[in-house]
Amino acid sequence: MRRVFIAGCASAVVALTVLGAMGQPDSRPGDEADRTARPRERREPRWARDWEQRLDEDIAWLREKGLDDYADKIAELRTQQQSSPEKRGELFKAVGKVRQVRFLIDRQPEQGAKALKAMQLESRISRLAQQWQAADKAGDDEARRQAGVELRKLLEQQFDARLEFTRALIEDIKRRLEEHQAELKQQEQLRARLIDTRFQELTQGGPTKEADDAPLGVPGMPGDGPAALPGAPKPPPASGDMPPQ
Repeated sequence: MRRVFIAGCASAVVALTVLGAMGQPDSRPGDEADRTARPRERREPRWARDWEQRLDEDIAWLREKGLDDYADKIAELRTQQQSSPEKRGELFKAVGKVRQVRFLIDRQPEQGAKALKAMQLESRISRLAQQWQAADKAGDDEARRQAGVELRKLLEQQFDARLEFTRALIEDIKRRLEEHQAELKQQEQLRARLIDTRFQELTQGGPTKEADDAPLGVPGMPGDGPAALPGAPKPPPASGDMPPQ
């Protein structure tokens, strides 16, 4: 009986081996060469595709706002970043500045408009400075004088625009501080009631989701970390969603 069982197992192994061989295509001359000659297609990481797509959007936005020199600079750094870590750092810095302005325009239009104006002035100042240098090199005193007059005017406008932006920023900070102070005052007034409510939840019905999320068991009380404060920015995305520095 044991011999029959062993023989049966051996037959099964042979049958499986044969079936496996039948399922494989016949090897043909050149197949191995074709497989080695064709490298495996490497899929671009998601963050890289997103990064390139957002770069295209940034460049298009800059040209739409008349900031062609910024757009050209970012496009140039984009082609140089692979061969130079310094250029990659310059690219991230330039793109970060552009996205800060775009973020302000979306979230705080008034401040965003001021930031965009300062950016446009900076672009015009850069072009005028180049004109002044070219006129000075060519010895054209009249062109240099005109460029100098315009350059000074733009520098004054840029300085005033920055002051205006800073004033608006301070006013926004004051407004937010007043909101937090009012919230703190309200919490102080409701201190006993909130603590009693939390005590009842813990000893009778169990904690609610809102109470469970609130630090120290007091609903609405800000926690120790900045993310718990009202209006605080959300945590940054996972590193897999961002290009490596």
